[in-house]
Amino acid sequence: MELEHGGQLKKIIEQYQLGSDGWLDLSTGISPWSYPSPILPENIWRELPHPTESFLNAAKQYFSSENLIVNSGSQAVIQKLPELWLCFNEQKVPVYVPREGYKEHEKSWRDTQFEIFYYDDVNEILSINYCIIAVVINPNNPTGKSFEHSQLQRLSEQMNRYSGWLIVDEAFLEVSEQPLSMIQQANQDGVIVLRSLGKFFGLAGVRVGFTFAEKALLLRLQSLLGPWQVNGP
Repeated sequence: MELEHGGQLKKIIEQYQLGSDGWLDLSTGISPWSYPSPILPENIWRELPHPTESFLNAAKQYFSSENLIVNSGSQAVIQKLPELWLCFNEQKVPVYVPREGYKEHEKSWRDTQFEIFYYDDVNEILSINYCIIAVVINPNNPTGKSFEHSQLQRLSEQMNRYSGWLIVDEAFLEVSEQPLSMIQQANQDGVIVLRSLGKFFGLAGVRVGFTFAEKALLLRLQSLLGPWQVNGP
């Protein structure tokens, strides 16, 4: 399954032989206003990166959670989730993904030979009475559709009952007008939440994301991802 992503403005400019000024690139949903960056000391470029306590504490305070690891953006984790599942489970189970949504979720499971099913609303999968993996993008990209916290809470209880997983991608959650996050439920078995600095904060280039889950999953995921996940700067 091959995917072509947005954010390749230089390629489009060259393809259509257009000027480089005056473009508004909406293909990725990344904020054009980035969080301000400080001037960096030169030694940072020469050292291997190591997460500092101040960095981790800032993340824990912002997200109101101790249950997190930092990684190289959500994409790195999305690609590892099938392998992570197989670390804890012998059987491949059905994976439910939104019919419209960030297609890398579907690709990672399909490429690992999991069976894919589509849904349009999470209520469609609330009645399933066996083990599945449910992927929810909240708010959804690109539709903007949001699911209420109560819906996702019921879905997490269902996943827990049948030893499945609920994966919630919250890359665009900062633009939501109501509290939707499932981070506080991510200390339960089978709830995994992904957050990012790329979209709302306009910092896609630094490749920083956060994963929230119960401790055993986080430790194994960190092992699968390997060292030096985040650039030193």
